[in-house]
Amino acid sequence: MTTKTTTSELRRCKGSARFGVEPHEAPISEFPKQPSRKDGLGVMCTEHGRGYVKGLREARSAAKATGGGTVDGGSEETDSAY
Repeated sequence: MTTKTTTSELRRCKGSARFGVEPHEAPISEFPKQPSRKDGLGVMCTEHGRGYVKGLREARSAAKATGGGTVDGGSEETDSAY
């Protein structure tokens, strides 16, 4: 007798403390392809990766408008791939 298991493979989404996204588990299908990474997948799920990039863009625009310097992604955000 064979048993069929229907377990969804999960992967850890890195999250971002700066933008209030807690690290969490998400299905592998939710991660963008990232060929430059060893496993070929990004470190953040697509939804949170887009929010992260949007937040960086808004912070950069706000810094430019106020005459501030460059916006640093922070030490936790060193991966350019979401």
